[in-house]
Amino acid sequence: MLLFTDGKHIRIQKPGGAESEFFSYKKFNSINLMAMSDAKYRFIWADVGCQGSRHDSYVFDSSRICKMAEANHLNIPDPEILPNSDVKFPYFMVADGGFALRKWCLKPYASRNDRPLDIYEKEYNYRFVLLY
Repeated sequence: MLLFTDGKHIRIQKPGGAESEFFSYKKFNSINLMAMSDAKYRFIWADVGCQGSRHDSYVFDSSRICKMAEANHLNIPDPEILPNSDVKFPYFMVADGGFALRKWCLKPYASRNDRPLDIYEKEYNYRFVLLY
């Protein structure tokens, strides 16, 4: 099972009394909509309302679903054998590079100035983008 997770900034008028907490890197005031869908594009979870100045990873890390996943309380099935194979494969979430890497969350390799991606990392990222 794949779970796709990402955030979206929803433009809002600046709430009264708010200074910069709703001003996002996109250069407008927003709230953050974080959602998760399954491989059939059905929404299975959403969180709305965090200030736009917060990064997607902060919103997700602060969410109840993340805390439940960390505590292993989501009733995620055990790994299953892939079709036409004898390989056991776990269930996992996929997210973009802004999320923390966890046992149950896959993300692309990050490019760094001190070490370019090798051929295998580039291939993984290419395949990952096709999946995501």
